[in-house]
Amino acid sequence: MNFLKRLAGKKTGYSDRNLIFYELLDIVQQPACPICSLIHSHTVHRISILFHENINDHSFRIKLRSSLGFCSRHADLILNPGNALGIAILYHDLTSQFLHRLGMIQAGRNVKAPSRCPECVQEEKDEMCIVAAVSEALSDAAFMESYGKGAGLCMPHLEKVAMICPPNSLRIITAIEIKRLENIQYELGEYVRKNDYNFSGEPMLSEKDAWLRSIKKLSGEIEIPEDIRTP
Repeated sequence: MNFLKRLAGKKTGYSDRNLIFYELLDIVQQPACPICSLIHSHTVHRISILFHENINDHSFRIKLRSSLGFCSRHADLILNPGNALGIAILYHDLTSQFLHRLGMIQAGRNVKAPSRCPECVQEEKDEMCIVAAVSEALSDAAFMESYGKGAGLCMPHLEKVAMICPPNSLRIITAIEIKRLENIQYELGEYVRKNDYNFSGEPMLSEKDAWLRSIKKLSGEIEIPEDIRTP
């Protein structure tokens, strides 16, 4: 119930639900979970604003000191030559924090556990608002028409939407996703079969990347390394 209550808030960092609906409509036909995609888009936008306009924002600097920096996933996102000066400013400050912390540890004093990465916290807020927006959008005919042409929701986000969407929308979206999962399962079976020596002469068709799509569908969007991406 706490998750449902927290969905009552109408705003993320810079978008309200009306704007989110149109953002979703723009991306829902893409071959990726629209919620995962929009969360990532918001994060990239926020990081861009941080390094171009808000690098000296006092409230953010306090949060970053408290967390002892970004988590590894978000630290990876800030790596850009155009952010070099901003990174130097932030991490000069963070290095001071670590030196102070190590001095306390060296002296045998207790240190406070770091808080969570501020971008992780903000992404959770974005996720709640976007999940709520998707739940509402399921009753929109234009959205549902586009939804049927994309990859659909990943399973973690489908379950969160299912917690709050109306019963009729729940029946429709689960029916769509059951068909998609059944198709992925069939393609995985074909991929396994065609890797058997007895059937290795059969060409790989749409199932050639089913193993990648199955991970994204069941676990959420992932960054796929260039060297294993299929055409």
